[in-house]
Amino acid sequence: ADNWKFAHWTGDIDGNSQVITVKMDSPKNIKAVFSKDTHFIYVIVQGNGKVEETVLAGRGVYEYGSVVELKAVPDDGWLFSHWELDATGTTNPLVVYVDKSRQVRAVFKESSLRVPEQYKTIQAAINAAGPGYEIVVSPGTYNENLDLTGKKNITIRGTNPDDPLTILATVIDGDKKGPCILIDQYADVTISGLTLTNGSGVPMSGDYAYGGGIYLGQYSKAVISNCAITGNTGSHGAGIYSNNSTLTLTDTLISDNYASFTGAGIWMSNGQGANTISNCTIINNEASYGGGMYISFSSVSITDNDIGGNTAAIGGAAMFATSANITFVDNNVTNNSSTTSDGVVSIAQSVKVKDKDGNEMTTEEEILAVNDFSDNTPGGVQFTES
Repeated sequence: ADNWKFAHWTGDIDGNSQVITVKMDSPKNIKAVFSKDTHFIYVIVQGNGKVEETVLAGRGVYEYGSVVELKAVPDDGWLFSHWELDATGTTNPLVVYVDKSRQVRAVFKESSLRVPEQYKTIQAAINAAGPGYEIVVSPGTYNENLDLTGKKNITIRGTNPDDPLTILATVIDGDKKGPCILIDQYADVTISGLTLTNGSGVPMSGDYAYGGGIYLGQYSKAVISNCAITGNTGSHGAGIYSNNSTLTLTDTLISDNYASFTGAGIWMSNGQGANTISNCTIINNEASYGGGMYISFSSVSITDNDIGGNTAAIGGAAMFATSANITFVDNNVTNNSSTTSDGVVSIAQSVKVKDKDGNEMTTEEEILAVNDFSDNTPGGVQFTES
């Protein structure tokens, strides 16, 4: 039968010759034994990694009809790319039905792309990067407006995000031609160790422009840490504009950004899920409303930040909040100035402000008790009707 072969004789005779001569001088018990064809899977590795083989059905090396799972496992700093030769595609693990001997190559690629050593521009590296890739940017000034639209699981970082001098030496200059970084259309990115400056936002109708330093939109996610976002402009969210998205912002300097309307440092609305602003320095930003931050229709934890020297022509020099759910604890709020009688933290009645234990705070005294307010003009916290 197909895919079977003669193995050997048992009983009153033995041997593995297919043709035998039997002398019938007495009754004989003779049994012919057949076995399934066997095949090999030859695995070749290109790059740094290994392939683990698991027999799902059958036994091997490998009987006809066996089912084998091949799992490509990259080494640190490498990614599985694709299969070649007798297998194609990127499915991992790969299930192989053994009906013949096969040769399979697992291709691994380095996960780090380096600028400018490998790619002259950051955008060129972004265009080449797939999910799981990390783009490492060496110190220098890059006059670019980066577009990360639709990119999944991409990291862009400086060479040493823990060193302030390296951060300040690794500059993306938006050259007033749009946002320094555009993150849109369900993108999922991590950014660290960079300085973003001179961005002017995404132009909208009229004279509006959103997100000078970073524009985060359309159900995207961004984790931003150890950055300096400074000297950007826009009508809303001159430093960071986050709309219909999820923002995690830590250990970042937000300074000297100017918004003609709202949220010079950070503008957040329609936040998706839990947002975080923690251990940041938010200073010397200027807007009409919300010099430091403008928060609306979002749930966000704002903790352990230095919020100082921000100004607002109308209200909420440190923060202006409406229709939001905010944890506001352990912030140092100092030397902020609003020109109206609204407090430097302006909170609408539609806002729920909570402490670290989730207890709602409904008075200025409660908020001042868990934050450090000093030298602000005017006063501290103002609850408004709108």
